[in-house]
Amino acid sequence: MRIAIINGSPRGKDSCTMRMAVPLSQGMTDAGAQVNVLHLAELKPLPCRGCFSCWFRTPEKCVIDDGYNEALASIAVAELIVFAGPLYHYHMPGLMKNFLDRTITMAEPWMVPDQSRGGISKHPPRGKTINSVMLVSPCGFPEVRHFKPYSDWFKAYAQMTGLKWAGEVLRPMGELLRAEEMQPRLAGYYTDLRAAGAEVVREGALRPETEIKLQRSLVEGGAEEFRAMANRHFAKILG
Repeated sequence: MRIAIINGSPRGKDSCTMRMAVPLSQGMTDAGAQVNVLHLAELKPLPCRGCFSCWFRTPEKCVIDDGYNEALASIAVAELIVFAGPLYHYHMPGLMKNFLDRTITMAEPWMVPDQSRGGISKHPPRGKTINSVMLVSPCGFPEVRHFKPYSDWFKAYAQMTGLKWAGEVLRPMGELLRAEEMQPRLAGYYTDLRAAGAEVVREGALRPETEIKLQRSLVEGGAEEFRAMANRHFAKILG
């Protein structure tokens, strides 16, 4: 399996997102997959102009010269796309949205009925090899339900683009992944991420019980303890 991980964190390689994506990708490699990582913080994709040149003047190619076309070519051969990015103000970071808007180049302009979804209109894909998608995301809050709008959007995106949903790895209390004093306590979590990566390759998707396991609290006192920890940290910064 060929897999592309799109890192949409503005922090790039030094991010909570990559603290999750690295062991996950190691597990994918363990299971025989070829993994390519694209860091959007390095690419800095510009917003889509809505000119539709990629449909009518330069098919499949965006007219904005910012490296997007080369980046897309590097992931277009993937069978699984992993969208990895933090929850920013209850939704995806701007870098990720800019990139996703630009993937309109991967669709044909025609409007056709999607018979699998009651005949709702959609744009047909251009016949790329991508057949499934998954989400990897940390957030600063301690409750997993903060991810729901973000998760629902990606599930809808998968449906409308005809992609199989391969699951999600959601990490409340995500900032703890960057805390050096937490690393010994996180060893088991990283091991589980690596096993999850292998599972996706071998089974084509994450099991529901694996998703739940990877959402477990990173502190014994749950949300209440985490809020207290966070507020002490903020108070220290503010002096």
